[in-house]
Amino acid sequence: MGYVPNVAAKLLALGETNMVAVLTSGDYDAYHARLTWHLNELLVERGMTTLTWYSRSADDAEDHAAPGLPLAGAIIASTDPAQARVAEVLVARRRPLVWLTNNSDGPGDRVLFDLEAGGRLAADHLAAQGCQRVIFASDAQTLAEPAESARQQTFTNVAEAAGLTVDTLVLDTGDARAYETFAAALRNGARVADGYYCATDTAATALLWALGEAGLRVPDDAKVIAGQGTPDCWQRYPALTATEAPLAEAAQAAVDYLLARLDDPGRPAQVRSLPLTLAVRHSTAGFDSR
Repeated sequence: MGYVPNVAAKLLALGETNMVAVLTSGDYDAYHARLTWHLNELLVERGMTTLTWYSRSADDAEDHAAPGLPLAGAIIASTDPAQARVAEVLVARRRPLVWLTNNSDGPGDRVLFDLEAGGRLAADHLAAQGCQRVIFASDAQTLAEPAESARQQTFTNVAEAAGLTVDTLVLDTGDARAYETFAAALRNGARVADGYYCATDTAATALLWALGEAGLRVPDDAKVIAGQGTPDCWQRYPALTATEAPLAEAAQAAVDYLLARLDDPGRPAQVRSLPLTLAVRHSTAGFDSR
């Protein structure tokens, strides 16, 4: 009745390590910082020792230290080159893995986000707000990922079905370069829209800067939605409407999967897909919204 196996105690009794690696993005943005916090809190609560891994370079010698540590398993929240290299070694060592990213089909359990649902929510919302011309904005590396490409295509299909004109703007990677791409598009005049769906909250923030520099008001002249939003979107001005992933729920699912795998290594692999939700804030609904 409600029994939860103490995997940490079982591992220690067997003389095994209880250390779990959390492989997160080297950029360690607000999204990954919040997700990593949830994962570490839950793992420690269950008696595990955690190692957070967020190196940015796959060539640095320090990146190869983690595979040599006595790890019980790992939760992989990023497939950046450094993290992917560590994951490859852990796969070769047959360590239990949980993939908390849409961008890998590696062995182990998986927790995914339904990015296509985010595309539908964003397109429907911009259409309901009266937008006529909308732009999906993402950097080339992100857009090349199958799940992100599917989100972009879903956004395009839903927006076009609602009678909107749709364009895709490919950004240079990095906050400053994303801003420059937006600024150049606004100066050009041919790629100005009254609604934008940005793949990440950092891209959406760069867009806010560029729109302000161009003398355009948000949300009066242009409405902006962040696609990878976290509650930190409240800290932007105006506060960003966003399609948001349920990070606490995803972290709980990932930790449950990993501990179940450690308790029963032969169990079938599990896959869970979690939907995004739309948090409406000032960047689309105005400052009278509550």
